[in-house]
Amino acid sequence: MRTIDTITGMFGAGWEDFIIPVTSGIFVTIIIGGVRAMWSRRRVPTAISRRVRRETYLDTVRTESAKKGTERIDVVAPNLAPASEKRTRDILETWTRINENGRVRVVTHDSEDNIRGGVELLNRGIAVRVAEPELGMGNFSFHLFSREPAADSTVIVNHRVKGKDRPARQDGIAATQILGEYYQQVWTGGQPLEAVLAKRICGHVAEPGDPASVQAALRGTERLLGIDLGDAAKVLPHLAFGNGCQVVFILGLPGAGKSLVRRSLADRLEAMGIRTAQLSDYSFIYGGYVRDAIKLEQARGGSFIAHPAGAFEVDDIAVLGPALQELAQAVRVSVKEHSRVALVEFARPNLLTALREFEDLRPNSQVVYVNAPAQLRAERLNRRVEPHQVVVSGSEITIRTSDNHLLPPSANQAIYGKDNIDDLKADTHWNRRVFQIRNDVDDSGAKIQARLEEFVENVIGPYRSVGGQRTRP
Repeated sequence: MRTIDTITGMFGAGWEDFIIPVTSGIFVTIIIGGVRAMWSRRRVPTAISRRVRRETYLDTVRTESAKKGTERIDVVAPNLAPASEKRTRDILETWTRINENGRVRVVTHDSEDNIRGGVELLNRGIAVRVAEPELGMGNFSFHLFSREPAADSTVIVNHRVKGKDRPARQDGIAATQILGEYYQQVWTGGQPLEAVLAKRICGHVAEPGDPASVQAALRGTERLLGIDLGDAAKVLPHLAFGNGCQVVFILGLPGAGKSLVRRSLADRLEAMGIRTAQLSDYSFIYGGYVRDAIKLEQARGGSFIAHPAGAFEVDDIAVLGPALQELAQAVRVSVKEHSRVALVEFARPNLLTALREFEDLRPNSQVVYVNAPAQLRAERLNRRVEPHQVVVSGSEITIRTSDNHLLPPSANQAIYGKDNIDDLKADTHWNRRVFQIRNDVDDSGAKIQARLEEFVENVIGPYRSVGGQRTRP
């Protein structure tokens, strides 16, 4: 089999659109220097111009995949499709074996053909993510084959135009390391294929929140795309949170442990591939406090009272209203525009009134209420204080607020002496949406972790029948 020539005409029309945004010129500098050293030509060619047969390109990918010592394969495939011939089926089998002890990851675009090919990989246990086309991938694909030592690693880049393949290959550390860094950026920014599928399925649900309706939508999506999700186990968490729990309100009095619960839940969901946004009203409140302190805008009714260490209190709870409105808008953007599960933390003496700012989000929301004895909360508030950080950079001043900020005792007593959680639990709209965590032991979060597992199971459990064995129509 004829192997692909090493980087023939790598930097030309179209290639710079891929490289420059990715590496800010670093990769261009390194590789151009290498190309000039290797070739005696006076100019770097202006395109990846050497065309090869499709079979040759696929045979090279197959050979590199099966090469001894291949531990990881990272792939950008903007034109992914199910394995339909022996070469591609052999590649799929090889990737499946490598993924059992190593790692294979694939990034593609959101199209029906790509989803079909991605589901085939997903059913083999291979992780697939979907990235936006504007990431600069265009018609370029590449495969990174990582081996030890790193000098044995290989990258194959392919420019496919009008059905013709123009691949190039580079061995060694330079290309693989820098393209590997770029790949990690693309991977991090992409959505898991499971989340993309869940979003499509949820878009066809006739009755949101009804597992039977979700099951019908799942089957319809399978038929529409011509895919088989098997038992759909990987998609279930995304379906459950996407259809019934895109917003989790984490409520409770100061010192109860809301921030710890928020961070722990974020870690748990991210581990399942569910992207989250952690939001708190405190940053919005603090912004109002700073604007008020420097008289940047007209007072909104009531005022802030400054305390040492950057702390403050208010003379009227209404002063906190605008921050809740800003928080609500940020939650809507996170859920509707970025398709993230929003973990929303705040404290208010009247929880029902505060939640009215989020009324349009209620059908897709749950509440995690964190409580602890008053004395323990007071002790935590006294010992947890971490000051805010002020960073000055040229004309910019940044204040980095802390979750463990100082709360003046007078503010704690006047505003947060108690809340109306019992009214919330009794409310007909919220009574089935409240999950309680009693955080009365400082055990490094073990009790919280156990309760959060119960919460996650409560959300996913009703959908398990959706992913059960199904008889094909």
